[in-house]
Amino acid sequence: MPRIHIHEDDEGMRNVYPATAVGETLDDLAAAQASSAANLAPNAVGWTHVHTIRKPDRTFRELGIELQRVSDAVGNVLPRIKDFEVGFGDNNPFHYREDEAHCYGFGRQMYLKLEADGDYLKAVWFDAASGFEEELSTLRLALKAIDELQPSMIADYWLNCGGLIGDPAFSDAYFKMLLNTA
Repeated sequence: MPRIHIHEDDEGMRNVYPATAVGETLDDLAAAQASSAANLAPNAVGWTHVHTIRKPDRTFRELGIELQRVSDAVGNVLPRIKDFEVGFGDNNPFHYREDEAHCYGFGRQMYLKLEADGDYLKAVWFDAASGFEEELSTLRLALKAIDELQPSMIADYWLNCGGLIGDPAFSDAYFKMLLNTA
């Protein structure tokens, strides 16, 4: 797949954070879930208020992780997709396009995106709407490769769950959820 184009609402809904952020991230996931329930629109279509995801205090950038190391590790597992676009329309303030993105995956249904700050990793996020077990297994290997470089966690705001990548019980349950919700 030479290109991925997603809606801006899908950006950053499934994140990878350093494992040191697990406590504050699980708290934010709980706050997001409570906000969703409390602010459901009267007609049950949409919300009257939207929770803003709180980025953790400790980020990959602050840990000084070289982008190339992570890119190499993920690239050994998933194919790179350099052309990446978020949003639709030139008048959309959330619209942007990257011609040399650090994005890896099989297409819009399953990809992992590395965000750079110069030569360093700034953030990691992904989407996994694939119903193919092989694709999800490959994503799991890519996440494990990141975890081996820096212990990490998943924060999934679509499924309202999070946990450590290195915790087999969490990872098994999480990937089963992904497969069943694709």
